[in-house]
Amino acid sequence: MSRLRLFAAVQPGFEKVLEQELWQLGINQKVEVQAGGVAFDGMLKHLYRANLWSRVASRILVRAEPFFANTFSELVKRASQVPWEEYLILNTPVDIRVTCRKSRLYHSDAVAQRIATAIGERMGFPPLVVSGESKGPVQPQQIIVRLVRDKCQISIDSSGTHLHKRGYRQRTGKAPLRETLAAGLLMEMGYDGSQAFVDPLCGSGTFPIEAALIAENRAPGRQRTYQFMHWPTFDLTEWQAQLDKADAGVKPATVNISGFDRDKGTIETATANANEAGVTVTFSQASLSAVLVRNSTGILLSNLPYGKRIGGNSPRDLRDLYATFGYALETEFAGWQYGFLAGSHDLANATRQTLKRRTVENGGIKTIFCTKK
Repeated sequence: MSRLRLFAAVQPGFEKVLEQELWQLGINQKVEVQAGGVAFDGMLKHLYRANLWSRVASRILVRAEPFFANTFSELVKRASQVPWEEYLILNTPVDIRVTCRKSRLYHSDAVAQRIATAIGERMGFPPLVVSGESKGPVQPQQIIVRLVRDKCQISIDSSGTHLHKRGYRQRTGKAPLRETLAAGLLMEMGYDGSQAFVDPLCGSGTFPIEAALIAENRAPGRQRTYQFMHWPTFDLTEWQAQLDKADAGVKPATVNISGFDRDKGTIETATANANEAGVTVTFSQASLSAVLVRNSTGILLSNLPYGKRIGGNSPRDLRDLYATFGYALETEFAGWQYGFLAGSHDLANATRQTLKRRTVENGGIKTIFCTKK
């Protein structure tokens, strides 16, 4: 396989964090920040490395050369020039997802049918077209087609299941935080594993576990499988070498990483997830007002209740919780750098802290990411 045009997709707002991460991974060829991700050039080894090590990317795509097509015959002709044999084998199901905007070919189902025809012409057999994920051992090969002003971009997904599914979270709390979002916020705050970390409202433990993965230099994708492992071009020797290198680089954390929650069952869930991830995190049952830490400085990051998805919290209860949180920031965590996700500006104001703020989407809910100003 020759040099590849690659694209790492990321949650909007975290493109610069992803760019910095890719540079730290030694991925530095034709790197370009774009809306929703970072484009770069690389070989298979770079594709493997990005999947294995990126903490913030949602998936890694291989991009075919773009082309113009305003007729179905031209679409089939040009799409059949994509080297599908590098990504598909006999009986590999394909999931073709199409977006059309301001193009003469505007019917997404018809475009998907022509892409399937092009694959069949190139491969010598028609592909099995499915929709969505499968319960079988091999996921469908997702193919993403975007037609914008008659320009067609075909992308082949190398990740399979989205990268936020690390494989360690066997149980979740009531409002789980995506692992990639947790890592992105940690990295945005400059967390590099050398600082103590605490989440006083830890839920299922995502923030502390992601912090521990950083502190212990663990590849976030070490425990999962990928779509590229089913490609004809899969290089098992190269992949195993990357896994061996990742395993050899694991080190014990030199700082305290802890999480607290008042609910015993939630702490049990967080502990089970940390054990599954293979990281060392101290989880303790404690109400917010009773949280005590051993360090005078460090980074605090927490996902506070929003009052939009979990029942049982009245607006007054939430304001009281945020006020208690703000008091803890002034007392127990006076010397700490901190950040938190708030359900609204009004709730953030209840902390009585001077804050920098920006909007971040979490699970379809717009939240306010607040940091110490």
